Formats: sequence, structure tokens, C-alpha cells
Amino acid sequence: MDRLSLGKASEECAVKFLKHKRFKIIHRNFSCRAGELDIIAKDKDIFVFVEVRSTRDSLFHNPLDSITPKKIRRLRTLAQIWLKKYSINDAPLRFDAIGIIYKEGTIDTISHVKDAF
Repeated sequence: MDRLSLGKASEECAVKFLKHKRFKIIHRNFSCRAGELDIIAKDKDIFVFVEVRSTRDSLFHNPLDSITPKKIRRLRTLAQIWLKKYSINDAPLRFDAIGIIYKEGTIDTISHVKDAF
């Protein structure tokens, strides 16, 4: 599986995981000049911006460790753009991260960090 396919499969897995946790998926792959938001969901009345990261056959690497301070700033900017585009003001929101580790082509571990940054 190439990197693009892995990313798409991981996002699909994350959506299923969130739906199972009773999140409502609002938007997927929102993109603009500033970048892309993987998943925008609602957890009850809270808008949740979800970053999905994955890795293959890794014994020592947590995919969530690849979320850098620069990436966090970009995600916050993207969230502001999305909220403005859809005229959402003063709504509660948070940023979650989902890490998926694949071993031998199948999902080994899914970790969900609420309020990750």
C-alpha cells in the first residue's frame, strides 16, 4: 500500500471509529490554500477537528509524535477558516488526534487522543 492509499484507508478507519463512538461526521478533507483538515465532527455540541496519522510496521514510532508545533498552528488556522466559511461563531471546539498503526497490512492499534493540542 502506497502512502496515499494508506492515508485514505486510515481516514476511513478513523471515520468508522468516530461513528462507533457516536460522533457525527460533518466534513471530510476540507482543503484550502492553507492546507487540509482530515475530519471535522461533532461530539455532542462540540466541534471536533481531527488529525489522522498512521504508520506501517513500526515497533518504536507512534504516528502521533509526527504532529509538530508547526502542524498544530496550521490546523488551528484551518479550523478558523472553516468556522468562518460556515459562519460558526462562539461554538465550543477541540482538536483530537487519531493514530493508527498497521502491522503486516492490517490495523494493529488505534489510539484516540481527545484535546490533543
